[in-house]
Amino acid sequence: MLKKKKQRKYLQKRRHAIRCYLADFAASSSPEALHQLRVEIKKLRAFARFVVPKAGEAVEALRKMFRKAGQIREADLNLLLIKKYRLANTTLEAGQSRLLQQRSRSFRAYTAYYGGQTGKVVAILVQKLKPLRNRRVRRWFKDQLRKTATLLAAPFPCQLHNARKKIKALLYVHGLAPGRLPLNTDYLHALQEHIGRWHDVVVAAALVPEGKAHTRLQRAQQAEERRIGEAARDFMQKASTGTA
Repeated sequence: MLKKKKQRKYLQKRRHAIRCYLADFAASSSPEALHQLRVEIKKLRAFARFVVPKAGEAVEALRKMFRKAGQIREADLNLLLIKKYRLANTTLEAGQSRLLQQRSRSFRAYTAYYGGQTGKVVAILVQKLKPLRNRRVRRWFKDQLRKTATLLAAPFPCQLHNARKKIKALLYVHGLAPGRLPLNTDYLHALQEHIGRWHDVVVAAALVPEGKAHTRLQRAQQAEERRIGEAARDFMQKASTGTA
């Protein structure tokens, strides 16, 4: 049985973490603080789908914060990718740096508001909590695994990013589950990391739409897709057991 007390503690921990990362970013513009802020919002949304599926509207109140933080994160990641893949383009780099500064300044002006919104969302979710039987929990995890398997089996690679989001949601709420679930978290984490590396290459290739650098990144993308295809084979068996 997943008791209300454990659910409430999980929500309170998310609320505290989001407010801390908001304060950290407001004071320092730390990219890591922003990244962790987005992770905490994802955990909160995953929790709502898992425990309170009809409370989607409440969590949607955090959509603006998540989207604005994502725009800053995107500019920061683009700068990192430019360096990582040695994409010599001073105009592109200057433009991304300018976007990063502008969006960070705008976001910092709303951190107090975002913190208040988080508190309201958590209060709404707490009111809707109910104990969950182990059978209901196991059924939810099995259903999410099946949906992920379907996404991974779709024409490659159009659903990879959505599959990664499903996998992350499973990992975010796995610790809440009472007892031991037959879930290979090491395998799931490794698979979503594979997809993450593939996504980085795709984004980097889009930054340079032609030339030698683009060709090099296309080859890297194809290599990552082969690795993902191998890792995702027999997904249900690997994800549900200790065989990866």
